[in-house]
Amino acid sequence: MICQEGECQNVKKVWEEACGMKKERFIMKRANQEIREYAAKNSVYLWEIALALDISEPTMTRRLRTELTERDREEIMRIINDLAAMRRINY
Repeated sequence: MICQEGECQNVKKVWEEACGMKKERFIMKRANQEIREYAAKNSVYLWEIALALDISEPTMTRRLRTELTERDREEIMRIINDLAAMRRINY
């Protein structure tokens, strides 16, 4: 979207008035963000987790859009740990 002259400032001003905060400071937490960050920290890709769960990568991504159950969360964390450990052994 390309803003016309002065339009972007108006949008920012309306946002600040409606939300009571600056847009730059508004950070929405994604569902299952800790799983995404933990996988990234351990150099494990989501497609690798999907492969271990025997599901497709798009299915894995869709599942992460909403909060997982505690059981599913624990299983994915265990898979991340296993994949990270295997990577350390191989390298």
